[in-house]
Amino acid sequence: MVGRIIHSLDCVAEGAAWLAAQEPAFARALPLVGDLPLRREEDGFAALLRAIVGQQVSVASPAIE
Repeated sequence: MVGRIIHSLDCVAEGAAWLAAQEPAFARALPLVGDLPLRREEDGFAALLRAIVGQQVSVASPAIE
C-alpha cells in the first residue's frame, strides 16, 4: 500500500469514488450523505500534546472544587 497525503476535496472525491467501486454499501450511502468534507489535522506531535494536556486537565479539575 502506498501512502498519500490528501491535499484537496478532489482527493477526497477520488477516494470516495474508489471506495464506492469496492464496496456496494458505500456506493449506496454516498449519494445520501453528499460531498465528504476535507478535515485537516495538525501534525502528530501537536495532536499528542493536546491529548495529554487535555487528559491532565480533566483529571485535575475535580480536585479544584
